[in-house]
Amino acid sequence: MSGHHPWSVLLAKMPVERRKHIKECADALHREYTLSEIRRQAGLTQCQMAEKLNVSQPAYASFEKGGNLRVGTLQKIASALGGELSLNIKLNGNNFDLQFNTMNVDPGESEMGTKISRREFVSEVAARTVVPGALAAVDGDGRMVLEGSARKKKSLGQYFTEGACWLQPQIVDFIRNSNCHIAYDPFAGSGCLFAPVTNAVSTIKETIGLDIDPTQGWPVNDSLIKIPSKVGAVIVTNPPYISNYSASRKRLGDGLRKYFDMTEYDDVYLLALDRMLEAQENVVAIIPETFINSPFKKKNLLHSITILEENPFLDTDNPVVVVCFDSRPKHYKEIKIFKGAEYTCTLRDVEDCRLIPNNSVHMKFNDLSGWLGVRCVDTTNPNDMLHFDFKENIDYDWEKGIKVSSRLLTLISIDVPKSKRQSFINECNRVLSDVRIKSHDIILSPFKGNMKNGVRRRRLDFQTCRAIIERAYLATVVENDIAKMTQGCLFKEAM
Repeated sequence: MSGHHPWSVLLAKMPVERRKHIKECADALHREYTLSEIRRQAGLTQCQMAEKLNVSQPAYASFEKGGNLRVGTLQKIASALGGELSLNIKLNGNNFDLQFNTMNVDPGESEMGTKISRREFVSEVAARTVVPGALAAVDGDGRMVLEGSARKKKSLGQYFTEGACWLQPQIVDFIRNSNCHIAYDPFAGSGCLFAPVTNAVSTIKETIGLDIDPTQGWPVNDSLIKIPSKVGAVIVTNPPYISNYSASRKRLGDGLRKYFDMTEYDDVYLLALDRMLEAQENVVAIIPETFINSPFKKKNLLHSITILEENPFLDTDNPVVVVCFDSRPKHYKEIKIFKGAEYTCTLRDVEDCRLIPNNSVHMKFNDLSGWLGVRCVDTTNPNDMLHFDFKENIDYDWEKGIKVSSRLLTLISIDVPKSKRQSFINECNRVLSDVRIKSHDIILSPFKGNMKNGVRRRRLDFQTCRAIIERAYLATVVENDIAKMTQGCLFKEAM
């Protein structure tokens, strides 16, 4: 970008007092617009706020990210927090209160691209508010310039955390008990994980960051290829996530291909875990919750898994967990799973609930001639969770909606006598409920966002769906037929 200079270079040339003044101004702005900080001060979670506002958790999360924020929405948020909204304009030493009904906040308004007179102020704010990883600079008019930030972020698989909701008590204990004095992030990005860790764990005295993106200000390193080992360090990181399928579908280029060629796994976060465990014994990583059902071969080195039902991200509602590895081989019954701060079960308990189909019953998914409907994903309404039913009982336009690739709802053709179909459906739902209860709802794949009660939405994959149907078929169709045949034989013998 001709005529543009990195903000870090410009800032370094300024007097100390000037840099301090710029930082103070940016700090003041940052405190003004961070709704998540105000919510935490009020002692409320995103789920509790969503319930108060009668919206879903993902919808509320979008408010905290700045999405669709109108003054009326701000009023409701302020009321739900137990406060009130006050806006005024200072002019010539006087304060003028604004009437809310005359104001409008453009839902598309953003700091990005806004022309501000003081280039220093824009740049310092940009460093805090623009999605880390964007190529940002300031032109001669003090205008923030962004180049390809969204695509670059996708190509690097970057998602960025906010606050410390991910740092649950058991994770703090793990870091403390590691006896490490360095927090080490080989995918450091904006470095936002360091402050919560150093604040919560007094034994952490030093932080070290690396990143592939030179604009982040860390020593440059491609940590998907190799991570340098550091004595006395515990890795604390949020590695990149992107699947082989997503990379191809989004046409993100050949840059990612080399990583998939290095690994048997289909997502780069699993490759990242391998690299981390090669470098350090102790690892704490925020990764997709699909890890629990993944084929990762080093799960026996886990210490614990913490499921986060409160979204820790600024820019995605991808369901995540925090995994802690201590590199000690162990049985799955020793590996604890938490939801938030609450202990739930062991990894062995979850694996014992896993259902594997044996393909003993013929059935066809996504078949418009089928009679069995399945809602394969929980809706945001806790009263309309995934379930089996007659297709006419599920409010959906099957003719227009069902395709070969459909996964959220499906129609299944299976040969069940009409007289037994209701009992068959009941048994399918009973088996499904039993699996959800016994596995603490962990065995099913996570789905983006939570229900309105704050519970993670779940998705029923076709393999598990097939296994459930096979069990129900055996219980309601086959066993009943066998029972009738047995009764007939006994009757003949009695004759």
